Amino acid sequence: MDTLPGLIVLDIMRELDPEDALCAAQVCRTWRDIVNDNYLWKYFFLKGKKGFPISALKLGAEGDVPNLDERNGSVDWRRNYMKCRQHETIAQALSFEYPHQPKNICILVRAGKHHLSLPLHLPYEFIALVGISSGSRDATLIPENNHSLMILHRVEQKYLLRNLTLLQPESSGQFSCVDLRLGEIDIEDCTLKSESMAAIRVLHDSSGCRISKCAVSSSTSSCILLVQTSGKSVRVEDCDIFGSQRMGIEAIAGNPVIIGNRIHSHKLFGIAVFEGRPTIENNEFFKNNCGGIGIYGKSEPDPPAFVVIRNNTIHNNLSGVLLHCGGALMEHNTIHSCSYCAICIRTSDPSTVVSNNFLYGQQQGSGIRLEKGALATIQDNEIHHNEYCGIISLQGSNSTILRNKIFDNRSTGLLIYVEGTAVGNTIYNNVGGIEVRDPSSSVHVSDNDEHDNEKVSPLAQAAIDRGYCTFTSTSVNFVPQYWFRCLTCALPDDNNSGCCVVCAEKCHKTHKLSTKRFGLFFCDCVSEWKCFAKPPHQDNPDG
Repeated sequence: MDTLPGLIVLDIMRELDPEDALCAAQVCRTWRDIVNDNYLWKYFFLKGKKGFPISALKLGAEGDVPNLDERNGSVDWRRNYMKCRQHETIAQALSFEYPHQPKNICILVRAGKHHLSLPLHLPYEFIALVGISSGSRDATLIPENNHSLMILHRVEQKYLLRNLTLLQPESSGQFSCVDLRLGEIDIEDCTLKSESMAAIRVLHDSSGCRISKCAVSSSTSSCILLVQTSGKSVRVEDCDIFGSQRMGIEAIAGNPVIIGNRIHSHKLFGIAVFEGRPTIENNEFFKNNCGGIGIYGKSEPDPPAFVVIRNNTIHNNLSGVLLHCGGALMEHNTIHSCSYCAICIRTSDPSTVVSNNFLYGQQQGSGIRLEKGALATIQDNEIHHNEYCGIISLQGSNSTILRNKIFDNRSTGLLIYVEGTAVGNTIYNNVGGIEVRDPSSSVHVSDNDEHDNEKVSPLAQAAIDRGYCTFTSTSVNFVPQYWFRCLTCALPDDNNSGCCVVCAEKCHKTHKLSTKRFGLFFCDCVSEWKCFAKPPHQDNPDG
């Protein structure tokens, strides 16, 4: 043995049990130095004693979990091993009666699948469950019986879950990976997957929960369900939340803080808020079928729902943010490439402010859509390259639109139907600047800079130059051009049919026409009425 290299002797020592290695250390100084090697004890620690995959480690009054991550500094693996008591199951480790019962305990769970059924009454104030991975294998917890994996219901207890995989399989009931009813829990660097209910449920106002650096998914419900009225905070940060049949996070109540997450691939919304005053910051939302964020607060909750949405990136959803009820502060967000509009507002809460956002590239809708009942302040946003209007304010909305930069949208820069205020906006290179659908309405428009908006399509202009209906060039394609609504021919509730400038002169000269409009349009005179402005070789159809 004296002639063998030290590394070969170290490999031999790894085949021994730790107790036998300690006996070998008494042979000579060389062997003692080899047995005291920190990486030998790291191997013993990670492997554990055969047949005992669970280790229990008593913690001091501070409840400081030992450092097992060498990225956070050096680790004394021998000391950690010697302090541990080995067990066959997690329940056995938690139920063990120590001579001097500690208040705090750390359970080390080695790689593999472990059934978990938490005893109802535990003498600990703080319980840490820490997984020890081995290569590609994780420490995975699955429920022992047909119930939630972890049901926490003691107000004085606090849990820490770290580096674990929590799996809640499909069952006959509705169960979660973590069902927090009372107490507090920190979940760090874990994977949580539920095939039965939400992966995490927070159900009581005295519950506190922090979820960080986790991957969370649910194949049947929302990933995280927050049914909390007040009390301790809930914080979700730096997580990957994906693949649910409902929402990524569903906030029924409470004041959660949701920061720095990737929230994607959900059947409905990335986040849906029904009550409370959550803060949503620095998240990325994408590939959610209904939208990035949906706010559905009650009309008169106490206190009123109010959401802070700040510094998020929202893209490739059906829509960006839908504000149905309650108030919101939306600022410094980037929303782009959604199928519908970037922001849709229906709430009548005048505290709603949309400020300093970048809204561009919506594929079929507007930058901001203000629907019936909307009362909001829209200010200092940059809105461009959307397929429809920059901002559209529909009938029944009465919002204030200030100092926005609106350009290069495929339709009117700012379209207001009946009510509203537009002051100090810069609007250019759109298909139309500011359009007020009802000139007799109470719309206040002043001090706006409009330029280079009304550029007639070359197709339409070619027909106009020849004195023909623009339909002869554009067919049913919507192109930028001037047009009129014929009040004589159109039905009373038809606001979209109209005629081009040529047909206004030749076909509807004696009719009552609206004011001249500019926008994406094709002439309806050929299909709806008797057109006299077609080329000679085309017959005039009867209306």
